[in-house]
Amino acid sequence: MRKYLELWKKFKMPQIKVGIIGTGVMGGNHIRVAGRNSAVDLVAVCDSDIERLNALEVGEDVELLLDPSKMLDICDGIIIATPTEYHSPLGKLCLEAGVPCLIEKPLASTVSDGEELIALSKKNNTVLMAGHIERFNSAVLALPEFLKDPFHFEFRRISPFSPRVRESIVTDLMIHDLELLLHLNPAQVTSIQTIGQSRKTEWADSANVLLTFDDGSTAHLSASRIGQQKIRSIEISQSESVVHADLLRQDVTISKVDHVEFSTEGGMRYRQSGVLEVPFIQNNGEPLMVEQMAFANAVEKNDLTLVSPESALAALKLAFEIDSQIPAFA
Repeated sequence: MRKYLELWKKFKMPQIKVGIIGTGVMGGNHIRVAGRNSAVDLVAVCDSDIERLNALEVGEDVELLLDPSKMLDICDGIIIATPTEYHSPLGKLCLEAGVPCLIEKPLASTVSDGEELIALSKKNNTVLMAGHIERFNSAVLALPEFLKDPFHFEFRRISPFSPRVRESIVTDLMIHDLELLLHLNPAQVTSIQTIGQSRKTEWADSANVLLTFDDGSTAHLSASRIGQQKIRSIEISQSESVVHADLLRQDVTISKVDHVEFSTEGGMRYRQSGVLEVPFIQNNGEPLMVEQMAFANAVEKNDLTLVSPESALAALKLAFEIDSQIPAFA
């Protein structure tokens, strides 16, 4: 717990009163983390299911509500962790009342809904933050300092199947990596190649995507929710190194070739040797905890320092474009 307190002291911000809408998987995680987060004071939880509300293990002082509008007067900020179709209406409810909100990814069900949320946030000068949790992963936070001349990005995001999914693998899982890619590589996408499969649902359950950019760089993204293990990794190729980030372990390794010999007329065989660097990076702990801290910081300062709604919208636009090009679902 000390590392979270130290991080919060660095922000030098007081605790804010937070409400959480949604008690599903992600909402449940937010409730769990908020209960031990020094940056937030959980004052209310809202859900349309009274039985799920009553089953929650929260403090007696936490209000359990069926009507989200009742949170507006008692919260400094609201976390929206509902199914995607409710993101836009609930986001509008908060922003129209001038209450900052953190909306879990994806930002909205449609690009136009996302644009409307951003416009409302600007009109009312109210914080709108997108819940792209991987941006708060310690390995991701450290990555930029190891990048010099990246020319290829490789993302893998594999999970076992969960029956709760209600959308394509692209907007469900791959969108995490799309947002990270656009953050790490500011170049413009010029071409998209895709392939996908449907095995468990009516949508694509696995997808592979190859992107090219106007600076000549490329990216390959592989995502699946029908795997047999959980994988979250990034590999970035550069002229003199390959940087690998394991998002589950939250660590970074750097591979470099330091010696190469080729065969000659005298019969010398090919030999290659390399070094593996394991740089020290500050582990800030659970990314969701840090995300909530960043939201509290944004609410108090009325400013976003990491994940803007514009970056979330750019990832959403790219996700929809990719989805439309997957052959089986075109």
